Amino acid sequence: ESSGSPVCPECPEEEGEATAPFLCDPEQISELIQKHNLALETLVEADTSVNDIIPTVEQDFARIKAEVRKEFGYFHGLLQSREQFLLENLEKTQTDTVQPLLDIRYDVAKTMRGYRSQFNWLLANKENKRLLVKRQTKVQEIKKAITEAKTTLFV
Repeated sequence: ESSGSPVCPECPEEEGEATAPFLCDPEQISELIQKHNLALETLVEADTSVNDIIPTVEQDFARIKAEVRKEFGYFHGLLQSREQFLLENLEKTQTDTVQPLLDIRYDVAKTMRGYRSQFNWLLANKENKRLLVKRQTKVQEIKKAITEAKTTLFV
C-alpha cells in the first residue's frame, strides 16, 4: 500500500512505501563499502585471534593433565579416587574454557559468511541508485561481537 510520499527524496516522481533509507549518492555507497571492508577485516582479525588462542589453551591443559598424572603416580593406590576427582574437574574447566572460545569462533565465522554475502551484494549493486541500506545495525552488532570476543579472550 502506497503512503503517497516519495520513496527516494531525490526521485520525487516515484511513490511507494520505503522500508529503509535509500542511498542515492555513489560517494555514500563507496564510504559504506569501505566501512564494510574495515568491519570484515576486523572480523578476520578476531577469527585469527580466537584460532591462535585455542591450540595454546589445549596445550596448557594437556601439560597440566600430564603434571597431575605424574604427581599422583607415586600414590596411585591411596589417592586414586582423588586423582579421578581432580581430572574430572580439570576436564570440566577445560570444557568451560575452550567451549566459549569455540562458540565465539563459530559466531565470528557465521557473521563473516553473512557479511561477505552482503558485502558482495553491495559491490555488485554499488552503482544502483535504489540501493536499500540496513547496515548501521549490522556494523554495531559486529562491533559488539568483537568487543565481547576481546573481553572474553583477554580478561
